Amino acid sequence: MKNFDPEPYVLYTDLRNNSTRWGAFAQDEIKLFQPLTLSAGVRFDRYEAFGYATSPRVGLIYTPGTATTIKLLAGRAFRAPNEYELHFENFQYKANPRLQPERIETLELVAQRFIGGGVQISASTFRNRLTGLLSQQMDPLDSLLVFDNVDEIRSEGIELGLEMNRGHGLTGQLTCSLQDTEDRATGTELTNSPQQMAKLQLRAPLAGKTLTGALDAQYLSSRKTLAGNIAPGYVVTNLALLVPHMLGRFAVSATLYNLFDTKYGSPVSDGYSQDVVQQDGRSFRVKTTWHN
Repeated sequence: MKNFDPEPYVLYTDLRNNSTRWGAFAQDEIKLFQPLTLSAGVRFDRYEAFGYATSPRVGLIYTPGTATTIKLLAGRAFRAPNEYELHFENFQYKANPRLQPERIETLELVAQRFIGGGVQISASTFRNRLTGLLSQQMDPLDSLLVFDNVDEIRSEGIELGLEMNRGHGLTGQLTCSLQDTEDRATGTELTNSPQQMAKLQLRAPLAGKTLTGALDAQYLSSRKTLAGNIAPGYVVTNLALLVPHMLGRFAVSATLYNLFDTKYGSPVSDGYSQDVVQQDGRSFRVKTTWHN
């Protein structure tokens, strides 16, 4: 990891670090009795930087009939600190090789039901607890910025979904979410965290199997920025055409991103001069894939 100013040349950081990590996991599905199934798994990881981490996940799946499924899911996971968070240092920042991973505990209840015609509806409620979140702090001893495990976040909400699959015809998915996320230490709303989200995906054949059209749109409500301002909500729509088989082995897609040229930005974290970074306007991309 190297950090410098090119002109005049000033070298701030020049590091070469080696580390080792390994992981192992196991999972199983057990039919307790009709109609209840237990799905369970666990993963063990070891990082040279901080030691061991255990990530269990368990789910109880209740299927009273072919059209209805109810799931109770619980789990725990982690994110290891990256090289920048562990070791970056210069005249403003200092390293903290003693960082621990961020951890999340999740609990979710999901209900799904097929209502006929290839349509499934779903509803879920969730609660997440995040601990040890990494945040830059000012060390009062030397006035340098340093990453530390200090934040604790609580998030809870609901999600509603509609999924449609008509075989070789139109397929699509619509999801809407409401969530409330707060910093447990201060009781304030978390920055860069929308309270409402929605996503629409549609896919349909336009010329038999030779051409497919796809449309997706995503809505995010307004978000609080680090400086206490508000980044407005927005809707971004993408449109794509796909030729899955051209000359036997080629797949070609053409995508128009941000179809309506929506002006929007995303809040940023510490270390940026901007409060909100503006995102790309309308753009066009052609992609070709060769299948051997």
